[in-house]
Amino acid sequence: MTDPWVALHASLLAAQSVFQRVMTAPRSSPLDRRISEMGFMSADIGVLFAETPGLFAGAASENTATLVEAIAGVFAGLKQAGSRTSGSDMEDIAAVCDMSETAISEFLSKITQAQSP
Repeated sequence: MTDPWVALHASLLAAQSVFQRVMTAPRSSPLDRRISEMGFMSADIGVLFAETPGLFAGAASENTATLVEAIAGVFAGLKQAGSRTSGSDMEDIAAVCDMSETAISEFLSKITQAQSP
């Protein structure tokens, strides 16, 4: 089984790659670029969490889980915002937002299971 930290890290780095491609594509609309910038920054925060496993130790774990859930919420919001536009990159953005939400959900599930007695 893949370490949950490694899986989360890999998924969010992959998401950043897609967001970066959309941000720098000359054909991307300004809205596509803005949504991608927000997605890139959200993924970056998630990557920082994944690179700091100690954040889920002890008393800080509940607060950290709440923050990671908030990041998943940002991806849900970006996907919803993207669905209201007709930009050519919105399918890619929606897919990567969905992938990021799923990765975070799976991560939280695995971490919760590991911490249960």
